[in-house]
This record gives sequence, C-alpha cells and structure tokens, in this order.
Amino acid sequence: MELRYIEDALQKLHIKKRYHGYRLLSAAVALALEDDSRLLEVRKKIYRPVAECYDCNISNVERNIRTVSVRTWNDYREELCDTARYVLHSPPPASELIEIIVNYIQRTYPAV
Repeated sequence: MELRYIEDALQKLHIKKRYHGYRLLSAAVALALEDDSRLLEVRKKIYRPVAECYDCNISNVERNIRTVSVRTWNDYREELCDTARYVLHSPPPASELIEIIVNYIQRTYPAV
C-alpha cells in the first residue's frame, strides 16, 4: 500500500519511471516513511541501505536523486513548490527532495 502512495507522489511531480533515480528515490522515500528519524542521517541511514540494495555506491544514489530533483525543478517547478508548500529558489538537494515527498505523503495519507 505504501508503494502506491510513493508512486502517486512521484507521479504528481512528473517523475518518470524511466529515470534511473526513480527507483532509488522510491526506495529512499520508503525508508524515510518507515522511520523519519533517518532523515537526520541521510547518508548513513538512507543512501547506504539503498546503495546496498541496488548494488551501487552512496555517491551514485545521491547523484541520481539529485538529477531527478534538477529535472523536476527545470520542468515542473510550480508542482515542486506546491508539493513542498514553501518557495524554493533552486533545485532542492537530494535529501530535501526525499523530505518533501515524505512530508507530502504524510499530509495526504495520514494513516501512513
């Protein structure tokens, strides 16, 4: 069920499954939804487990999510700011994008 909420949030932001960062971002959001205290140590508690799951390194996880963030910023800035509920002046860092999506899901689906 949680996966559906994540997919809905990513779709709202026009984040396509064809982006390599899609599945990395989806996994990162799932981890943060399980325990949002992971957002306090993103590299250790989110990027590292995602990297291990997808057999890549932590830098690749962060870079691919950052690429998704930049693409979303360039093409769908208004939707991104609407989802964040605050004004963004540049593409959010990967960790902030994860947090924006987690907050959106928690607001939209309070049972999560």
